[in-house]
Amino acid sequence: MIAAHGLHLRSASTVLIELVVSRQVAFHATPQGYVTAVWPLDALPPMGGDERTFLRLVATEAQAGAVSIDRLATVSAMSRSVTAVLASRLAVKGVLSLVETRSGRTVQITERYRDAR
Repeated sequence: MIAAHGLHLRSASTVLIELVVSRQVAFHATPQGYVTAVWPLDALPPMGGDERTFLRLVATEAQAGAVSIDRLATVSAMSRSVTAVLASRLAVKGVLSLVETRSGRTVQITERYRDAR
């Protein structure tokens, strides 16, 4: 991507840092520091169809607040482990927040994305 736009790695990282600091874009990076996705700050991050479907389900079920992973698994007819993986992927992207409670994990759409559809 960087070479396609004629940028050097150092220039590209400087531009990305400036965009993030000026709050124009959001990004996802791996623990090793590799940026894997960049998207406009006011838009949803890139996600697969399964993640979009799951996010719609969370939006429907969590209208009054947080909803448990078990409830989402029951409503979606997916296994609990698949539900937990999708919730974790969306939490890493900053779309959902995961909270451990005594009765298990709950998810909630983060404030930033609550009105995004």
